[in-house]
Amino acid sequence: MAYLIRRLMLTIPTVLGLTALVFFLLHAVVPSDTVDVLVSFYGINDPELAQQLREEFGLTGSLLSQYADWLGSVLRGDLGASLFTKRSVLEELSRRLPISLELGLGAMLVTLAVAIPAGIISAVKRDGPLDYLLRGGAVLANALPDFWAATLVLVLGSVWFSWAPPLEYRTPWEDLGEHLRLMAVPVLLVAVTPAAALIRLMRSQVLEVLRQDYIRTARAKGLDARRVYGRHVLRNALLPVVTFAGLLLPRLIAGTVIVEQIFGIPGTGRYLLQAIGRLDYPVIQSTNLVIGLLLILVNVAVDISYTWIDPRIRWR
Repeated sequence: MAYLIRRLMLTIPTVLGLTALVFFLLHAVVPSDTVDVLVSFYGINDPELAQQLREEFGLTGSLLSQYADWLGSVLRGDLGASLFTKRSVLEELSRRLPISLELGLGAMLVTLAVAIPAGIISAVKRDGPLDYLLRGGAVLANALPDFWAATLVLVLGSVWFSWAPPLEYRTPWEDLGEHLRLMAVPVLLVAVTPAAALIRLMRSQVLEVLRQDYIRTARAKGLDARRVYGRHVLRNALLPVVTFAGLLLPRLIAGTVIVEQIFGIPGTGRYLLQAIGRLDYPVIQSTNLVIGLLLILVNVAVDISYTWIDPRIRWR
C-alpha cells in the first residue's frame, strides 16, 4: 500500500510536466496560429478582425499566461471547446474515446491471443521449419505499413470478394451486426504490427528462461512439460510482455489515426488528426493530455501487476 501511495504521488509532477510539454511544444513547433489558418482559408486580409479573433480565442498575452489559464481550466475539469465547431472537447472525447478504446483493446486482445502462443511455439521448435515460418511472418508483418495494409484490404476486398465496410459508423446499440462488420477488419489490421513485435519478444524471453538452472532442475525432478512451461517458463517470461502490453494500449489508441480515417471510424485519432489540420489548439492540447494521462495510469498498473506475476518482487 505504501508503494502504491508513493507511486500515485509521483504521477502528480509527471502530469504537470506533461501539461507543460503539450502546451509549450505545440506553440514552439507550430509557426502560425489558428487565426492565421482561418483567415488564409477564407482569404481575409483584415488585421483588426484577426486581432479580435485572437482575443476571442485567448491567444493574446504571453505564453505563460495562456498556459496558466489553460491549466486552471483543466484542473477544474474544463478541457475547453473547439475553436471551429464550438463543441466541448470533454463531450467529444467522452463520445470518441470509448470507440478508440474498443479498437485498441480489441487489437491488444488479438495481439496477446496470437503472439504469446506463437512466440512459445517458435521457441520450443527453435530452428525448425515452424520457427522459421513464424519468425519470417513476424518480420514481414512488422514491415507492413498500416496505411498500405488497410488500403490493400479495401481494394482487394472490393475487387475479389465484392466486400466493402459499412459507410456509416453505428454503435453496438443501434446495429450490432453493422458495428461488428465495421470494427472487425480494423481491429485485425491494428493488431498486425504489435503482434509481430510481440512474437519475437516472447520467443527471445522463453529461450532466455529455458537456459536457466531452475528449468533444468524442474526437468530433472521429472516434472511434465505442461507444468514446466505453464508454471515456470511462461510466468517468468511474462514480465517484459506485460510491460509491452501496458505501453501498447495508449499507443494503439493514439496510433490508429490512419485506420480510423480510412474506415471512417469516429475515434480519438481521427478527431486529433482533424484538429491538427486546422490548428485547433484546445482539441490538440486536451486530446494529447488525455492520451498522456492514460499512458501514465497504465504504467502505474503495469508496475503494480509485477508483484502478482512474480512473487519474488516485493514493493516496500
